[in-house]
Amino acid sequence: MLKLAKRPLPRHCIPSENNGQLKTMIDVSGIVIRSFNVARVYPNNKFDTESCINLIIDLNLAGPDRGLIMQKDHHRRYYTSPHYLIDRDGMIFELIPPPVRSWHSGPSSFNGKDYCNNWMIGVWIIGDSSQDFTEHQYLSLSNLCKEFMSAYRFSISNIATHKEVSLSNGSSIDYMLTFSKPKLYQYIDVPDMMVAVR
Repeated sequence: MLKLAKRPLPRHCIPSENNGQLKTMIDVSGIVIRSFNVARVYPNNKFDTESCINLIIDLNLAGPDRGLIMQKDHHRRYYTSPHYLIDRDGMIFELIPPPVRSWHSGPSSFNGKDYCNNWMIGVWIIGDSSQDFTEHQYLSLSNLCKEFMSAYRFSISNIATHKEVSLSNGSSIDYMLTFSKPKLYQYIDVPDMMVAVR
């Protein structure tokens, strides 16, 4: 059983109905993986975990209300939030518990189903294409995938990267050039191991 660090995001980071009720996912049956970092705010400390969480919170505010201003920022509200964030040491942070919906994929489609936010869990990994993701991250991600594949009974074929699901233009797609799905698949096939926790 996974032990997670729970770091719930404020309500303004979570999709809600007009009456204030949180939106829930429909038929949870997949996972979307993308990378995240704070290079546009702290280029010399771009993988800092607390800064990543704070930036996610900040991006869901209108520009004038934000404390962290990115380069080339147009001061719009971005509506962006994952269910889980995995840091460089493999620590897993639960930001929004499924089946509550999050804003992790934007315009998207996968395996013939549109709008992946409605039915896929969003997992963001701290990193970028300048260096490989860590073995700790692959291990934690694989355990998280196995947990949800078992809980929601979907197959490994419904695990996708943001590039595979995104219908956005090229500038907003996360290509995750150094991420290896074959390596993730190898980890998923090995016996359960302890997930790094905090």
